[in-house]
Order: sequence, then C-alpha cells, then structure tokens
Amino acid sequence: MAERKHWAQSTGDPVEGAPPGVLPISLDALSHLGVDEDGNLYWRDTQVMTVKKEIKLSFWQWVAAIITVLSAVVGAGAAGISAYTDLMQYEASVSGEVGK
Repeated sequence: MAERKHWAQSTGDPVEGAPPGVLPISLDALSHLGVDEDGNLYWRDTQVMTVKKEIKLSFWQWVAAIITVLSAVVGAGAAGISAYTDLMQYEASVSGEVGK
C-alpha cells in the first residue's frame, strides 16, 4: 500500500511505469472530474486540465511517410487501370470483337 499525500490519491499501489509520487485516483475523486462537449477535461472548480497531443516526425520518418503515401497512390492507380483494362477486354469478348 502506498502512502497518499493528496486526498484525491488512492491508497493502491502505483501503476507500473508511473512517475515517482503518482498514484491512481481515488473513487471519491472521480466525481470531481468532468468533460465538456468539446472533450476538454475539467477538475472540480472548473480549472481546465490541458492535454497536449503532438506528433513530431524526424526527417527520415517524413521521408518514409511520403514514400509510403506515394506507393499507395501508385498502387491504387495501377489497380484502377488494371480493372479498367480487364473490363474493356471483358466487354469486347462479350460483344464478339475479340478473335475476329
């Protein structure tokens, strides 16, 4: 059992990998959390708790991402052209134009 230093902390053991001093929230403290229609998180006296969502890619990750996207576009284009030529060949064989 961990020793809690704030009323909102649980007396349970810390989650593996949590920073030192960070304990799970107690069940009583959960009623002080709120979320508005935009998904912003609030704590008891309407102080907004901000969560920064940010993804940063290195130069080589950008290069890999661009190559992946271009490969997907080329592959989709090739599949579309292949489907079109197959359709044209099928229509020609149905109408009897192939082999004459």
